[in-house]
Amino acid sequence: GSGGRKWVNRPAGGCPDLGFSRALQTRTTGTRLCRGDIAQVVDTLNGMPVGSCVFGDFTPYVRPRG
Repeated sequence: GSGGRKWVNRPAGGCPDLGFSRALQTRTTGTRLCRGDIAQVVDTLNGMPVGSCVFGDFTPYVRPRG
């Protein structure tokens, strides 16, 4: 496992369809999400797909000190 590590992903093309009342829905064939995997953007109010995003590189999240 990742030991509780959190990961950040910033899709190269952004994810313009993601916003209020919308969520990412993923389907994986393995146990992990990978660079290049596609996530569908779904409207949470009606369950309808409204777009998609392609994952970029996953990088470990580092909490800012301060």
